[in-house]
Order: sequence, then structure tokens, then C-alpha cells
Amino acid sequence: MEMPVRSDPTRDELMQRLKGGKRLLREQKPAKAFLEFEEALDIARQLKDTVEEKKAARGLGKVCPSCGDSNLTLVVYMIYADYFSALS
Repeated sequence: MEMPVRSDPTRDELMQRLKGGKRLLREQKPAKAFLEFEEALDIARQLKDTVEEKKAARGLGKVCPSCGDSNLTLVVYMIYADYFSALS
């Protein structure tokens, strides 16, 4: 007997934002990808999901060179530093 799988709409949106950001990066649309990853980061923080937060931060890090924003690069670095210090 199969149990129905319940889906969390917030988590589904998070996954769609991450996938959308990756797709937009491949399509050379860094500004739109940035918005997707930024929204994914906010959702991951709401869910307190550090793994997905790291993925969203990594996506933002990939966008940084395309945008030429060194301040944003520093912010993304700080997110990584906070994540890894929490693991210690």
C-alpha cells in the first residue's frame, strides 16, 4: 500500500527558485538568476534549512562575477563563513 506523499508548498517554491536560478545562469541572465537565488536564500532561512541556504548562497556566489559587485561577493563569503562556523 502506497502512502500519499505530502508536499510542502514552501519547500517546493524553494526548489523551483534554486532550479530557476541555475537555468537562468546557463541562459546568461545573471540579474534574473540573482533574484531567484536571493529569494531561495530567504525561503531557506525561513525554513531554517542550512543545506538549502548554502546552495542558494553558492548560486549567488556564481552570479557575483557576472554582476561585477565586489560588495555582494563579500556578503556571500560571510554567509559561507557563518555556515561553516556553525558546523564546528
